[in-house]
Amino acid sequence: MRPATQISGADESSPLVRTIRQVVEDVEDVRGLWRKTSLQILLLDDVLFSKALRAKAEKELTKAAVAAERARWAAFALAPPDADPAKVLLGVLDEQVAGFYDPSNKALTVREKPPASVGGAGEAFELVLAHEVEHALQDQHFGFPDMEKLPDDDARLARMALYEGDAMATMIAVGAHRAGRPVKLAIGTAAAASRGMPVEQLARSGGYSPELLHAPAVVREELALPYVAGLSLVAEVHRRGGFALVDKMFQRPPLTSHEVLHPEAYLSGEQPARVPYPGAPPGMQALTSGRMGELGVRLALQVCVDEQVAREIAQHWAGDAYTVVRGPLDGVSLVWSTAWSGDGARQFGTLLGMQSPCWQEAAEANRGKPYAISAAAEVRVDGAKVALARGFPQAMLSAAATAATRFDAKPPAAAPPLGELPEGQQEERARVVDGRFVSPRLGLAADVPPGFEADLEQPPAEIVLHRPHSEARASLVFAPEPVAPETLEEFFQTAATAFANQVGGSSLKLRGAQRTTLLGGAAQERAWDVQGTQAVLRVTVAPACGGKGYYAVLRAAADEASRAALEKFVGSLRGTDLQDSPACAELR
Repeated sequence: MRPATQISGADESSPLVRTIRQVVEDVEDVRGLWRKTSLQILLLDDVLFSKALRAKAEKELTKAAVAAERARWAAFALAPPDADPAKVLLGVLDEQVAGFYDPSNKALTVREKPPASVGGAGEAFELVLAHEVEHALQDQHFGFPDMEKLPDDDARLARMALYEGDAMATMIAVGAHRAGRPVKLAIGTAAAASRGMPVEQLARSGGYSPELLHAPAVVREELALPYVAGLSLVAEVHRRGGFALVDKMFQRPPLTSHEVLHPEAYLSGEQPARVPYPGAPPGMQALTSGRMGELGVRLALQVCVDEQVAREIAQHWAGDAYTVVRGPLDGVSLVWSTAWSGDGARQFGTLLGMQSPCWQEAAEANRGKPYAISAAAEVRVDGAKVALARGFPQAMLSAAATAATRFDAKPPAAAPPLGELPEGQQEERARVVDGRFVSPRLGLAADVPPGFEADLEQPPAEIVLHRPHSEARASLVFAPEPVAPETLEEFFQTAATAFANQVGGSSLKLRGAQRTTLLGGAAQERAWDVQGTQAVLRVTVAPACGGKGYYAVLRAAADEASRAALEKFVGSLRGTDLQDSPACAELR
């Protein structure tokens, strides 16, 4: 017999209480974790919920934690020197959170009416509840870590990614189970779709608050990573061994954001170099020490360089540690030790050496402000090690940078946390060869139009075509769900709006609808004028896998030549093995 679920804030006979009890049982059945003790759930209206959420957040945002975060933001230029982390974080959380589990009182608190950012009431409410129920079950089975006792910022982010990634996977699994869809496929598809979207697009598509959209990048990225990259990590482990293998992750959790961002690094047991916290120069006061991790390195680089360049370099991160020091005139100074794999040290050192103009501009803009940092800096490269000293008086820079390279950059031996695992079935990747696009996963092929570039790394699209210096673009998408009339109309509207945004459109005006053919079968098509541009957008949808899924081809172009080229691409789509494709096999 299962322990009880105690629900406060609603009448026992209400339909809402019955719904909550059903969701709890669905989570247990799908996730394979059952209540060990009674589950406490508290439903609150918006006013009381916000008070409870703020109280929990304020308890976590201690004066010491806020001061350390402000020092980190300022030293790495992640936010203006006068930015108040407590104010920023409380504002974002109050708008977007629909529910939370508090390990201190073992209670799950949920809004009676979730905000628009999570889809409002109904099914969305039940999925939000499933997410939070999983947190309660995690606590009962694995315990919740005391984040204050974890060794550094990056370790806390990585641990949070495990707990949130598992809760996201559970939420998706419950939705898939209810809809009669394969759970593993649903989790993998959702992970791929979220991984391919930038944080800003995720925020907008989720209806997040203006506070989140306008918060510093460090807030947006560190808020998104546990949910997006955490889901991807858990999805990869689930692909190899289901939720039983995911359970083992809680015994050997990821320790760095590098492991979360690169599941293969976690599964192979990559260990970062043991980089010690740099000491403050003699006579100077250390404000805080920590580790930036791969995500933090990328965010620090993005302040002055292109995001893609920052990503490419940051992925070679192999360890780091920093110390922020109270600097001259109430400002801050920074000592940062880093370790790198491959050619990362040389690239990172070169890039840091080119930052002076950017740092100088920021220093001039913030001159005289508390927590400002000067542009004076020295970079030292020593093999796989790079050290940065910044913001100190000129006479101290060289000694501080040299001291920060005095550590062993050799990482410990790899130790696979889950043991030696089978690789699992890997799908053959889509490719373009001699102008011919081939998708083994979908069992189809097509001709890439001359003058168009093909991008195969933008999930959930199988391929994205783009003509340089033009509004012309197209994408092919496979959706693993039945083509119900309501699903189809929702897809048309949602996909068309998102696609129009990519070509710079402000709104859509329907041109017409028609029946047509795609991949040799019946299809439906809609066409729109993209307001604010000269582009015409077309979306064609056809059933796939005997009606268990559907194909969609989206294309937009402003000139006749590009439109004709994209229609030729659509016409060239041919099935090589449609019904027996891996995608259809998963749905069966």
